[in-house]
Amino acid sequence: MGSPLGKPPRHAAAPIVTVFWIAAALMVPVGGWVLAAGNVLGAVACLASSAGVVMLARFLAHQVIAVQLSNTAVQQLMRGDLAATTATLDAIPARATRSGNVRRAVHTLRAMIALYEGRLEESVRFATVAIDGRRGLLTAVEEGPQIAAAHGVRGLAHAALGDAAMAKLDADAAETSVDATPEVIARARLVRAIVASRVVYHEEAFRAYLAANARLVLEHAVPRERALFRALRRMSRSPQRSVYREQGRMKDDQAPSKLASWIAYVVPEAAAYVEGDRLLTERADDDVIPSGVPSDVRALRTARASATSAADPAQRRRRLVVLSAALIALVVFAWKVLAPSASPAPGVAEPPLGPSSWTYDTFSVLFSAGVGAIVWTVYMALRQRRRRTLSLARRLAATGERARAKPTLVRLTSSGDGMIAATAGLELARLAATEADFAEAIARCDAAIARVSKQPLRAHASDILLPSLMTESAVAMAARGGLEDADAELAILCRDFPTYPRLSSSLLRVRLVRAMRGGDRDAACAIARSRTADLPLPYREDVLADLALASRGDTTDEDRARLDAELHDDAELRAWIDAVAPGLRDDRGAPDRRPGIVTANAATVAPGAVAELEVLESTSEDAAAERIVTNG
Repeated sequence: MGSPLGKPPRHAAAPIVTVFWIAAALMVPVGGWVLAAGNVLGAVACLASSAGVVMLARFLAHQVIAVQLSNTAVQQLMRGDLAATTATLDAIPARATRSGNVRRAVHTLRAMIALYEGRLEESVRFATVAIDGRRGLLTAVEEGPQIAAAHGVRGLAHAALGDAAMAKLDADAAETSVDATPEVIARARLVRAIVASRVVYHEEAFRAYLAANARLVLEHAVPRERALFRALRRMSRSPQRSVYREQGRMKDDQAPSKLASWIAYVVPEAAAYVEGDRLLTERADDDVIPSGVPSDVRALRTARASATSAADPAQRRRRLVVLSAALIALVVFAWKVLAPSASPAPGVAEPPLGPSSWTYDTFSVLFSAGVGAIVWTVYMALRQRRRRTLSLARRLAATGERARAKPTLVRLTSSGDGMIAATAGLELARLAATEADFAEAIARCDAAIARVSKQPLRAHASDILLPSLMTESAVAMAARGGLEDADAELAILCRDFPTYPRLSSSLLRVRLVRAMRGGDRDAACAIARSRTADLPLPYREDVLADLALASRGDTTDEDRARLDAELHDDAELRAWIDAVAPGLRDDRGAPDRRPGIVTANAATVAPGAVAELEVLESTSEDAAAERIVTNG
């Protein structure tokens, strides 16, 4: 992939930075003209505005470089190269790490590295730095998810240290955050499971909690945490459990894998129950990026160009009225400040400025500024409401309540806020892909990409949202059998977004599904072996990789039993596997498979465990938040 310390590729926000520089330069001669006309106040305003735009342009330029390096560090972390990750983080300019979203991202990554290397106290300190501090004025939206993620990492470190109270507080803070992603929620549930594993006075509550949260954690956790959750689940079914923090018992004479060693350090009592760890590699090589687009991409461009905006006409009209009012207020303000004073006729003395004239000017300026402030406040309040609605809909989808989540997400795709609409479209595409409705997933991605494909939204969406949409589109294309379209989408993704933090995951996902759909089992096995413990991979595709290895005899009996059990109890997973790789799975329902993966219900939970189960669960969202999801 090249050295992250070299010249970074051109970012989508670069044209906006250029526009700011040009605007700042133009304000200087305008200020001179206004000064020559006798308007000192207008000239000062022009020069001050120019200085402000220069500062904004410098901030954005530094931000772009820092974000690209931070994203490259995430790529390296996912490939298991912790030393390169640390080197890239060290290369980020110090001025960019003092505040804002870059500071939180860098310290969260350092917390994760410390956690993976067993330096738990350091992990807590780094995560605390990522959490504390006020949000920046220009980066407040981006900082929210980072704070939630840092709470999850710190909660995991606290749980590993045995500090149950602090771990529970961090898990609650992470999960109840309006910015919590499904991955953060899954990590919070894992933290509570670790805490519960050490409270052995009610084993039934522990087993019930694991069963109730199995689908959520398996679906959304990264492989490292997915393996830890599986180990806890196996441990909960073991009749030989001990109340003491015993060291893990290795099952053979082989040296433990890096993942098993980490689990032995973080949750020693679960180390003996780790499975599937030898199917992962400790470190993956740099990704081989496609050098060109292998097929005609006009069809992709045509589909996205024809994807009409789903914004509601009534919302468009309201937005037009608000923007018109703001523009009028801005014009009035600029006219009062910048307009030169009218010169008196020849031979006529200039009248003195009286109190009434100053009062009128002051009132006009304050009125214009007040209207602008009101419009901005209303806009931010509406946007915050939509963001909370989106967050709660994603939470419902992650916890299995899709019937409630889908109508809300569909409604949000009509939002006037392009970022909100595209994010809702991404969630709908993921749900459709999970249900093996690949045509619907592609259509949702195309419509969402159309909403953010133009500036200035493209600059905002280019780091995460836009490449995430292209990834889901490429995977769905490959799963549907459109292999050339998937290749084209993947090549465009690599060409236009080389610093996408999950690019390694995107490459592996598309190539894995493409190989299986094309019937190339050997290639699929090679791809499956390149997975690392920190490479985000959806549960269904993780199982697909394990099945590919199992089809070539590269799995143990325990791995096969686990796959049989998980497939047996998940009809949706079986349907997805059959759609992508017909004939791959073996649904024999082996008689010796391990039970206990079925989702818990009221009949399977002992009455005495109900109170304990309630303690493990965090407080759900309040009634008002529920009404937001229901009524929009």
